Amino acid sequence: MVAGRALISRAEVARRLNMREQTLADLYAARETSGHPEAVHREGRRLYWAEAEAEAMAWAQERKAAKKATLTPVDRSGEPDELVDAEEAARILGYASPRTITSYLARNVGYFPDPDDIEGRRWHRRTLWAFAGRRSRPGRAGHAKTRADQR
Repeated sequence: MVAGRALISRAEVARRLNMREQTLADLYAARETSGHPEAVHREGRRLYWAEAEAEAMAWAQERKAAKKATLTPVDRSGEPDELVDAEEAARILGYASPRTITSYLARNVGYFPDPDDIEGRRWHRRTLWAFAGRRSRPGRAGHAKTRADQR
């Protein structure tokens, strides 16, 4: 607390946003282009932001929403329990080719969901929709893992 204001550190901002501290440090260093808000307090090399104002948190949420908006559009029509093949799955997820799915399955184990029908290599539409909701951003095979992913 400084001057009656509760402050949060970069480490706390990173924890709340599920981001690496180094990523936030890099964005802060490039704040002229990244839009990262200025710190309100400094103690040596440590920077702090006002918790009540939550400017750093609001900035991060806006940044995340803008990145998510760049993802391929998802077709959420159809019966949720219908099983679809890789070609239809790619179309649902807005991918140019089913090879994208094949690549994810081969090179990024755990990123793309395993088929619901392993023998036929088919997914329920609802499985694909859930995956699409967790995607992070184009060019990165990462997303927050859910409990179901860890089973």
